[in-house]
This record gives sequence, structure tokens and C-alpha cells, in this order.
Amino acid sequence: MNFRIILILGIIFFSSGILLAQADTLYQIGNSVERLTAAELEEKLSLVKNNETNPEEWAAQFKVTQEIKERNALIQIGGIHLIPLEMLGGPPLMPDFLNKPMPDFDLTDIHGEKFDPRMASGKVLFINFWFTRCPPCIVEMPYLNELQTMYAGQDVLFLSFAPERATEIHRFLDRFEFNFRHFPGALNYIKPFGASYPKNILVDKNGVIRHIGGGIVRSAGPGIPLMEEHELTWEVVREKLDLLIGE
Repeated sequence: MNFRIILILGIIFFSSGILLAQADTLYQIGNSVERLTAAELEEKLSLVKNNETNPEEWAAQFKVTQEIKERNALIQIGGIHLIPLEMLGGPPLMPDFLNKPMPDFDLTDIHGEKFDPRMASGKVLFINFWFTRCPPCIVEMPYLNELQTMYAGQDVLFLSFAPERATEIHRFLDRFEFNFRHFPGALNYIKPFGASYPKNILVDKNGVIRHIGGGIVRSAGPGIPLMEEHELTWEVVREKLDLLIGE
């Protein structure tokens, strides 16, 4: 065989070997030192789901927050999240609500008081979508509470919409502090915006949606990487609120 052909074939096989080796992906849950294969991760997800009282009502998902390359493997770091199956039925792509009027909602809060649209007249709305078993939702709650305290007395209402019943939210609030006004049973309203949590929506004083985004993080540094492009840093969310309140 021609030496040049042998050399070319050797380069092709060598390159293919590198690509195959680099294609290996391992998974790390949080700060654990354990690295899992796809099959082992699937087993973990199954165990987490089956620990629930009604496992058939839940889906266990691994959400990647960071990727690192280590030798010939890609390490995906993240956490396991439980989500009710009924909450996965949103549209595959979020409809374009941005810069359009906020859809009307007819909801009652956890204390049995109906939302009065007249209360929102001339006010900015900060609306948070969450549910009680959502770790990223819980992580951002101290930031949300701080925002609510910082802007107390100003022209902004802080509302939360959750798909669960009022009893479940009351039980959650016995353990965690979340100082928004909470509206349970809001799944039909949440779904059209897409099945991802948490979600934060800013509505201006004229009732027009000016921002739809994910969770709030304190910074975008390497210690707390942004998980999705539409997530808000602490500084940016305050800038957006100040702008809308001043309009």
C-alpha cells in the first residue's frame, strides 16, 4: 500500500479515537466527588422519583449548571430536580408575550382574597412562577425577599404564582421565608409561558410585559455561573425595576 495512503489512514483512525474518547460524558451531582455514567445517573433519577409517595406523578430531571473538561471526558455538574408530570405539559417554545399586555388572571391568594386588578393600576408587577419542590426556586428566594424589602412602599407589587394547592404552600411557608403575595392553583395560567421554573416576569405600569426571564443569581462570576442566557443577575434585575418604576 502506498505510504502516503497508510499515513492518511493512520491520521484518520488516530483522530477518530480522540473524538470517541472526548465524547465520553460523566455526571456530577452538586459537590459530590462521585462521577456517574449515563446509566448510573438514570438509576439515581429513578431512585429519587420512586422515593415519592406517588412516583407515577413525578418526573426526575438532571439540570446542568456547569460543564468542565477533564482529560478525555466532559463533566456535567448539576442537580436532580423533581417536577410534577402535569407541569411538563407546557408549549415546547414559549409564546411571544414580550411587549404585549399581560393576560388577565382571576386568582385567589392563599388567604382566600381575590386579586383586584384595580390594585395593579399604575403599579409595576414583579411576578414569580415557582413550586415547592423546585430547588432553584428556593435558592433565589432570599434575593426575592430582599427585593421586596428594598422596594416596599414603592409602586411595585410582588406576586407569586404556583401550581399547587394553598395547603401545600402554607406547609412550605412554615419552613421557608418567601414574602410575596402567593396565588395557588395557577397551573393553567403558568403553562402558556413554558414549562420551566423559576420564571420572573416584569410588567410595566401600563400592564405591558417588559421582561420574561429565569432565576435571579447574585453574580455571573465563575462561582455562580448563569445556567441559562435569560437568567438575571442581581444588578440587572434592580436596574430593570428602577427603570420601570421611574417611567
